[in-house]
This record gives sequence, structure tokens and C-alpha cells, in this order.
Amino acid sequence: MSTFSEKLAGKREITCMELELGQRAPLIRFCPWLQTEWILSWSHLDAVSVSREEALERLDLFFYHRRVVIAGENLQKIVEELPSSRISCLRQLPETYRPTLGPTNLFINRLEIGPL
Repeated sequence: MSTFSEKLAGKREITCMELELGQRAPLIRFCPWLQTEWILSWSHLDAVSVSREEALERLDLFFYHRRVVIAGENLQKIVEELPSSRISCLRQLPETYRPTLGPTNLFINRLEIGPL
């Protein structure tokens, strides 16, 4: 492994398929399933709303000119990491992946990026 790859591996931590953490990240990448990926600046995050819709948890992230809606199960890990800006990627997986995960694992089943 090259020195650059070793340094990169040491700076990024993948906690699950849906969430990648690293050192303080300047940007965050949103990867909806089979849709356009978005990269937004952490410095443009203005507000966060945490709510519950029936059995699903929901996070609304309000960036400058964009709103990101994240719905799923066990989203507490995302909420805990938001103040540190260490999240470098959030990824939605298809519903077929849900049975392969444990009941306490993070699972994002809806990830939408749109205008405010």
C-alpha cells in the first residue's frame, strides 16, 4: 500500500455501509440510491430537525439553498456525529439490505436532497 493510501486509511473510518466518518470533514457527500449524488459544505449547514414518523426516525438538515431529508432506523449515530462535522458520506441502501442488518444497526431508507 502506498504512503498516501495508508494516510487516507488512517483518516477515514467506515462505521457501516451508510455512514463514513473521518477527521473533521469540510464537505459531506450524500448518496441516494440510484440517484444523483450531492456534495455540500459543512459550513453551509444552518439547522437540523430531528423527528419521528411512525416507526421511522427523520432528520432534516438545512443547508444554504438545500434541504436534506434522511429517514430510517437508528439514526442516533448520525445525530451524535453532527456537531463534530466528521461525517464525510451518508448513503442510502435499497430495502433489500435491511434483513441483513441487525435490529440496532443504522439504516437509511430515504435520502432526499432538494431546494429549500
